[in-house]
Amino acid sequence: MAGIYTVTEQQRIRMFDNGSSTATFISGDSEKDILVATFDPFAYLNPDVPGFGEKLLTREGYDVISFQKRIENYYQDLSREDVRSVLGSFLSRYRKLVFYGCSVGAYAALYFGAPFEADILAISPRVSSHAVYCQHLKLNGAHARLHQHGPIHDGTPVLARNVVLLYDPVSTLQRAAVPDIIYMDEHILPAFRSVDVRPLRHTGHPSTTPLAETHQLRPVLFQFLRSGSVDLSAYHRLKSASPTYLVNFSAWLLQKKRLEWAISVGDKALRLAPRSPQVVFHRIRLLLTQGNFIGARYTALQALEAEAAKQSHHLRLIATFEDAGDDEGVLQIIKHAVDLNPALLPAPARRSLSAKASTLLEKAERLEEALSWALEANDLGEPDVHLLQRVGHLAYRLSQWQQSLDYLDKAIGLQNDSGYSHWLRGLALGKLDRIAEAQASLERALALQPGENYWKLQLAELYLINWKQFEARQLIEDVAASGPLSLGLLTFKAKLLVKLADDRAAVETLQEAARIAPSDINIQKRLVSAYRSVGQIAEALKQADHALACNPNHLDLRRIRNEVLQELSFCASHGHL
Repeated sequence: MAGIYTVTEQQRIRMFDNGSSTATFISGDSEKDILVATFDPFAYLNPDVPGFGEKLLTREGYDVISFQKRIENYYQDLSREDVRSVLGSFLSRYRKLVFYGCSVGAYAALYFGAPFEADILAISPRVSSHAVYCQHLKLNGAHARLHQHGPIHDGTPVLARNVVLLYDPVSTLQRAAVPDIIYMDEHILPAFRSVDVRPLRHTGHPSTTPLAETHQLRPVLFQFLRSGSVDLSAYHRLKSASPTYLVNFSAWLLQKKRLEWAISVGDKALRLAPRSPQVVFHRIRLLLTQGNFIGARYTALQALEAEAAKQSHHLRLIATFEDAGDDEGVLQIIKHAVDLNPALLPAPARRSLSAKASTLLEKAERLEEALSWALEANDLGEPDVHLLQRVGHLAYRLSQWQQSLDYLDKAIGLQNDSGYSHWLRGLALGKLDRIAEAQASLERALALQPGENYWKLQLAELYLINWKQFEARQLIEDVAASGPLSLGLLTFKAKLLVKLADDRAAVETLQEAARIAPSDINIQKRLVSAYRSVGQIAEALKQADHALACNPNHLDLRRIRNEVLQELSFCASHGHL
């Protein structure tokens, strides 16, 4: 759909519009004989505002055709025929045609410019829908199916004349940096007869940012328009004035384990741009690397308070603190995030962060806070089985048996085939002395997950309460036959054997446990008790001596040893040994 409209006193004539991609002509109102076709970068999705480089070019009198998107389609809905139909009526009016773009716009400049006798300035080309990126970044599904264009050299003659490619060959801050290099080496360079590749180390993606920060993007662009080449010597002299360059350089030094130099460069970036999120986030990363968690948290919270905080800032900081293993830092960022205006943090994001906070708080044994956050997460959307289970689990740990049962019933109402829900429900019912129901829940849990040995022993314990000794023994034997048991299973098994009055089997089980953990006081005490129960008083004394040797200052062990010694003396005096 064609149309004429005005944006900031600049007349823009819509030449092409297929619903998702557009092409707009903007006159520079001069006699310049160069037409520039520009392509918006990634996530620039408003064709009703000036496009990439448009203002800069038209102010200098250049005519521009701006290709823009309404949705992020990587220009895949635009064909070479579409571009030729837009440019065709203009070509006879100009001496030279230039294609210009950065990021996905640079990809588009290369792909659509290749068949024209034109110059191409491509800065940091990237097209994340291409198979190279999908494979390396493990992108699949709908994203991988987006790419519709063939190779740059698909049989169509490549007529482009002066092609200059600027990029960062050592970017350390983006996962896509590696496929950028692969795509350039395997798909861009072979397509053209000659490409002037100009690496700009530590500029990151896109390299336009440090060029702009050093006021060199404008002279580089206009020199290319005039001559088809670029001179980057001024940028190289001035690059230390670019905060983005300094952050990328510092990150590279950090990767190379040159911490002091990395800190020095990072400090310089902070002096240049103390309020830049990129600079501040890197400062936080440096503090975390030094182990200064308190300083990193303080810096993060100060930065969030100073700026109009965005959800993306919080998520990025959470990931940074997670990578450093600072759970308290993650919690502080989450607490700050959930205090924001709900419009900045929608319910799904708030729910996810609340659930994460609950998990971290439980890890720190702050159970009441963990339950509070879990309840908040549960209330922020449709019922969710995992969140209901989490509330049930935390309420159980806090001895809030009825609340635990209520939420587990809701979880089972949503998903009846979760063994975990039935198991935990059985434990809560047991604590409420509803033994028959608890037994039924554990039986259901084991029917769903028959390999859970600990659940079997818990069910055996319930059977013993109901005097079902045969069933209990059968479960214990089932567990014993499953293979080598963990320390926890061995001690639980021994406890049940004592309840069954099978003291000799309990002794054998505790001996096995003691071999696994010879210095565990509780196992030693229980083994001493088991020896006494079967009349092996001398063995009990030997075990008590061993336990005391491992824990010579343990008063309870001394008391137990004295009791065993008295029992041994009594037995000897009465001829029982």
